[in-house]
Amino acid sequence: MDSAVKSRRSYHFISNQPIISDEKIEEIVNLAVLHSPSAFNSQSDRAVILLSENHRKLWEITEETLRKRVSAEKFSVLQRSV
Repeated sequence: MDSAVKSRRSYHFISNQPIISDEKIEEIVNLAVLHSPSAFNSQSDRAVILLSENHRKLWEITEETLRKRVSAEKFSVLQRSV
């Protein structure tokens, strides 16, 4: 049992390809921010949504950061999943 727990790995693949429209993303985020509990009902939460070119720029920054922190072998696996 110990070896099963120690050797267990979870692989979560993320992608820069949207699966829903930008409008739906905005709608969901706006609803989440509006209806999330806040201290004294102050509704002080804010969210930043990066779409189109800004979204691509974030992915480029993410890729550059991962390339510095992940071994070349693991990075190539990550690239194939995107």
